[in-house]
Amino acid sequence: MAETPHLKVGDFIHLNYVKLNSFLTAEGILMDDVYVSNNIQQFEGVLFQIHLQRQYSAAAELELFNERIKDQMSHLTQSVLEKKRGEFVL
Repeated sequence: MAETPHLKVGDFIHLNYVKLNSFLTAEGILMDDVYVSNNIQQFEGVLFQIHLQRQYSAAAELELFNERIKDQMSHLTQSVLEKKRGEFVL
């Protein structure tokens, strides 16, 4: 297969910041945060793969799930507190 100067879906790239001798790195799949780091002990953290834009977001689904769990725990806590208050009322 001939080399081409164009990026293709599936290509791996790394982005380096020449002035600071550093690389652009990311936390992972769920976190959108990117930052500049000169520590490349885990080189896979500085590799990015070209993908098509997705129509869904796993991070958004996880956030929604966590909000629902937090709401359920809040309601459960309130229910337990109300029950305990009822036990102390004479």
